[in-house]
Amino acid sequence: GRRPCCNECGICDRSLDPMCICEDLVPQCHEGCQACEEVDTGTPMYQCRSFEYYHCGTPCL
Repeated sequence: GRRPCCNECGICDRSLDPMCICEDLVPQCHEGCQACEEVDTGTPMYQCRSFEYYHCGTPCL
């Protein structure tokens, strides 16, 4: 499948094809996110807290 973009990747593992935690707050978690947490910012936003494959640094539209 296509990898979700991520503006700001946080912790990544050290493999050649790293899995990362994305720090972005999004209206809904991407399909395949294993640990989606709601973040209260006044409007319901979500953050994927599991290690996933992303296109890091790709501007998200």
